Amino acid sequence: MSHPTQRAHAEAEAAHLGEWESSLAPNPDADSPTRWFMWAAAVPLIAAYAVVPLAVIGWINVRDAATVVGWCLIGGAAVIAVIALVVAAVLVAVGLRILRLGRLILHRYSEGLVLERLKGRVVAARYDAARAELFVFENSSDGGPAWDERFAILTMPDASTAAVFAPGDPAAATELAARCGVREPSRISLLDAVDLRSAHEWR
Repeated sequence: MSHPTQRAHAEAEAAHLGEWESSLAPNPDADSPTRWFMWAAAVPLIAAYAVVPLAVIGWINVRDAATVVGWCLIGGAAVIAVIALVVAAVLVAVGLRILRLGRLILHRYSEGLVLERLKGRVVAARYDAARAELFVFENSSDGGPAWDERFAILTMPDASTAAVFAPGDPAAATELAARCGVREPSRISLLDAVDLRSAHEWR
C-alpha cells in the first residue's frame, strides 16, 4: 500500500507512533481467500480418483455375489467422499472468513506499528510495548538449493499475535523484531514454521 488507511492512521496518531514508513501484507499466502477456495475445489476432485474406482469395483463385486467385499469397498468410497466434503467445507469457511474480515495489513511507523484487518479490527502499539520472537528455518523449492527464511511472531499489548512472513519484503521480519528488542533468531524446522504460521493468524 502506498499509504495507510484513514482509521489505521488515526490509531497511530492516538498512540503517538510518529511518521508512517510503509505498509505491507505480513502473511499474504495464508491470507488469500482465492487460495483457500482453490483448495476447496481441488480436494473433491482429488478424492474422486479414489472414490470412483472403489465404488465401481465395489458394485462389480456386489453384482458378482462377493457381497462383503463389495459393500466394504463401497463403504470405503463413501467414507473418503464424506471426508473430502468436510475438508472442502472447512476450506470454504476459512476463505469466507478472510473475505468477511478483509486482508491483514501491517503499517510500520517510526515509533510503532498498526495491525489492521481491512474489514475488521485495528490495533496500534509502540515498539517497546509489543513483544517479538524471531525465527529462521531452511526452505527449498522443487529439490533446488535450500535457503534460510526468517519470520517473526508479534505479540500485541492486547495479547493477540501475528505471524510476519512478508515474502515481498524479506527484511521486514528482522527489522520489526529488532525494533522490538530482538536481534538473534531461533532456528526451527520447516514443519514448526508452518505450524507457527497457522497458529498465529491475527483475526
